[in-house]
Amino acid sequence: FGNLPLLEDSCAAQTDTAAIVNSIRTNAEQMIEDYLYAANVLCNAFELAPAGEWDLSFEWSNAYLESAETEWAQIRAARADGCLSKAEERAWLTNEPIEEAQSRIDEITAQEPNYDTLVGG
Repeated sequence: FGNLPLLEDSCAAQTDTAAIVNSIRTNAEQMIEDYLYAANVLCNAFELAPAGEWDLSFEWSNAYLESAETEWAQIRAARADGCLSKAEERAWLTNEPIEEAQSRIDEITAQEPNYDTLVGG
């Protein structure tokens, strides 16, 4: 139980972080909505675009709540279960496009020794 105060501090800090992030998101959404409304008014006034209705939605990630280790463990588990390819796993890890990840995997595989090259087969 010696780490209990540290745990409580960590939970409080995480709650504070979530509250700050939610506040920032709310303000950002309002700013973007106001900007787009003003742009729409100007476009309609000067007939720059056809008048019409538009919808705006926001989908925010809560990735900041999960640790990188947790996310990596989920990626590895999905790979082990056959739900992700090596390229998808590498793309997540290196933040490169899947095509580039697959190309790099192919290069690495070609350079690695295999049974046939080791025994002269």
